[in-house]
Amino acid sequence: MFQLESFHQLNTPSKYHHVENYLSVLYKVIQQQLACNNRITCLRIDLHFPDNIHYQDSACISRFIDAFKVRLNTWKSQRNQHHPLGFSYVWVRERARSHNWHYHLVLFFNKDAFAHIGAFDLNRDNMYSRIVGAWSSAIGMLDIEVKASVHIPQNAICYLDRNSIDCHSQLDSFWQRFTYLAKVATKDINDGNRNIGYSRKVFY
Repeated sequence: MFQLESFHQLNTPSKYHHVENYLSVLYKVIQQQLACNNRITCLRIDLHFPDNIHYQDSACISRFIDAFKVRLNTWKSQRNQHHPLGFSYVWVRERARSHNWHYHLVLFFNKDAFAHIGAFDLNRDNMYSRIVGAWSSAIGMLDIEVKASVHIPQNAICYLDRNSIDCHSQLDSFWQRFTYLAKVATKDINDGNRNIGYSRKVFY
């Protein structure tokens, strides 16, 4: 199995100053994934609040993860394949100029179970509608009301294959794109709540 001794063997981009502990957390979750899944789908999403509300309940991100797991379990029970989901995650909380904070997340999956987010259509049963539904549940609103607050960036997905001869370059590419979550800027909210969270294990 491909493995590096530490994230210091990867090329961390110099565009931002990074929180060292956040880089360690991100690398730890990647290592969990590489230990469990041969092929990994990495999905970046951003969760915001509608501009017309002032939201202060920091427990919403935990409710999102719980609601998302419920939707994954429902999908798991209905799908016609045996591949485990292999789900894990990292989230960070930030605030820039808005009166609300927002979240950046990386969601990890077994690529044999999930590879594409699907159409941005709430009437479809796909990963996008599950994410929007979980966020609406977390903040007590309707799916249609929060759809615009769920942002899927360009090039949101990348893949890792631990058995590929290109695994190191794949991991380096991931690191270049997703260590944005660990940047120091906009993390200093100073309200006593956590600014990072992650899964301690891979959920099947």
